[in-house]
Amino acid sequence: MNKKILISLGIIAALALYIVFSGRDWSSDIPELGWKDSPDETRISSQDGSIRLYAKEGKWLINDEAYPADQGAVDNIVDKMKDLEITDLISKQGYLEKYELTPEKRKLVEMKKGGSVFRTVSFGKKGPTGRHTFIAVDDKKDVYLASGVFDGVVNKTVDELRDKTIMKITRDDVSSLSLSRMGRTFVFDKKQVDEPETGGGKETDGKAGKDQKPAKKKTDIWVCRGFEKVAIDRTKIDQILAALDPLKASGFAAPDAKVAGAPVSTVKITAGGKNIDVAIYGKDKDNRHLAKSSESPYVFTMDEWKAKKFFIDSLDGFRKRE
Repeated sequence: MNKKILISLGIIAALALYIVFSGRDWSSDIPELGWKDSPDETRISSQDGSIRLYAKEGKWLINDEAYPADQGAVDNIVDKMKDLEITDLISKQGYLEKYELTPEKRKLVEMKKGGSVFRTVSFGKKGPTGRHTFIAVDDKKDVYLASGVFDGVVNKTVDELRDKTIMKITRDDVSSLSLSRMGRTFVFDKKQVDEPETGGGKETDGKAGKDQKPAKKKTDIWVCRGFEKVAIDRTKIDQILAALDPLKASGFAAPDAKVAGAPVSTVKITAGGKNIDVAIYGKDKDNRHLAKSSESPYVFTMDEWKAKKFFIDSLDGFRKRE
């Protein structure tokens, strides 16, 4: 074989190699993690235990106790997992212990749809800059670097994930508000009265006739039972109602927690013909008030500053100032 033929074969081989390697997808070692359908179940587990979030009848629930979950917290977890972006392949040899991805160290997130797992991600320690996290996907040994940190996904407690909304009301529907404390009760009733005339033009009810009397406008006022002659400042009542719309818990007591003794304050309202009550008790070890409501089966906690909104000792603060 002469020299020219060898040179020609060498050129052909070089071109063939170029074609093969130029068409190779060098990023194929980095998997695509997006998905089309949203999960209906998520399990977050570690050496310390696990939390199961699952959708049922249009609501997200937590664990076997079926605590209602905070929709915003669930959406944040799903969005963070769906948008997870791998930026680099770190190792194909494992070395899971180095990156805290062993079963004893990792935080494991499993996403399910219809009972089947479609995505598993192990989260290890953060990267050197604190803006990335070492992960492994679907129980494989490959170690990747993912953009971002995931404390809001893997380090949430059950208490942090629970829906803390105890009650909601439509303020305009409230017709009665009762506040009790230290043996005293103040009951405020909403009444409609004729709006005072301002001396402006007269308004009729739309009926024809020159003898038709002007239609009088109505306005709502609040009256305290037993103190009907005291003019009540409506903004003070509105402040109480605002604290109930919605009423959110600071946290929840243990499932077997019991409230003892008489409440230090009781709030009762009638809204749309429905009677609702909230009873506030003494403080727990975290200096929060225990509380119960007819709108929730759970004993919950309230920060003192919020509980004090319902501590009414006299009517003086409700008087309308001229």
